[in-house]
Amino acid sequence: MLFRKLLRTMGLYKAQFISMIIMIALGIGIFVGFNMEWVSIDKNANGFLEETGFADFRVISEKGLSKEDADSIASLDGVDKASRYLSVQADVKEKDGDTVSLTVTENAEISGFALMDGESYDATSNDGIWLSDKYANANGIKLGDSITFEYKNIEFNGIVKGLIKSGEHMVCVRDETQIMPDYNTHGFAYISPAMYKETAGFDYYPQINAISNLSKKRVCRQGR
Repeated sequence: MLFRKLLRTMGLYKAQFISMIIMIALGIGIFVGFNMEWVSIDKNANGFLEETGFADFRVISEKGLSKEDADSIASLDGVDKASRYLSVQADVKEKDGDTVSLTVTENAEISGFALMDGESYDATSNDGIWLSDKYANANGIKLGDSITFEYKNIEFNGIVKGLIKSGEHMVCVRDETQIMPDYNTHGFAYISPAMYKETAGFDYYPQINAISNLSKKRVCRQGR
């Protein structure tokens, strides 16, 4: 009896029932679509950050940090890796007004990068530069090109050996005046510790980056 009444009611209000079914289907589709999108973004982002060795902890000292300091942090229980790290804003000599975040990490497995094209990273290279692929594409820079970065009267001249992406520079902005990345005028580049020391004449590192699954509280307690 009730089933017959239901069929009779559906027949009388056919348009309304079809509209409700369509709205429910659209709602479920939108919900599932948004949920799948965020799951995909989360999975891909975490995979990329893990691949490029995005740091969990950063120890900073303006006086500079030694290799012994890095070794001490690396020896803490629960700390997987630690590396001295430097990133400064340098001018691009060949392009007036352009800048890059010039970066050095002593261990490329920490705060490193993913190679998109070109030669693999060489920590002993004295002339290799691994440049942001987006900055290179926006400025017509190709593998094998020579490029010079200037920082406080020090010139780092080298050859573009690789085009890269980096988790540390995922949001690549010049300073607080930039809201969104502008790869036409600002990018990032990595050089080797060997090139840094040879060109600058010293190996000052104000930062140590570490990878660890521990909480900040536990790491700080061990570091006392």
